[in-house]
Amino acid sequence: MPVSVIDSLHVIVALRNFRFVPDTITVPVGATVTWVNCEDAGVEPHTTTSDTAGVWDSSELSPGARFSHRFATPGAFPYHCTPHRDLDMVGQIVVQ
Repeated sequence: MPVSVIDSLHVIVALRNFRFVPDTITVPVGATVTWVNCEDAGVEPHTTTSDTAGVWDSSELSPGARFSHRFATPGAFPYHCTPHRDLDMVGQIVVQ
């Protein structure tokens, strides 16, 4: 599944099959990334949580739920799903 670009400052990342799709994206400074849980009903919830404490941490996202974060500074921002990190549910946002 390709990344969904709403416009140059809004990008969607799907949470599907215990993966972030795509797992790595590059966005401009000021962009907002929205993660959408696209799992089937009944699948356990996911999170999107920055590897750096305090940058962002969604609550648990049940299927159909979404969470957005605006990236105001450049850099590489690795992240993970807290309950499924051991399943290698990880990603990275690169802000340029």
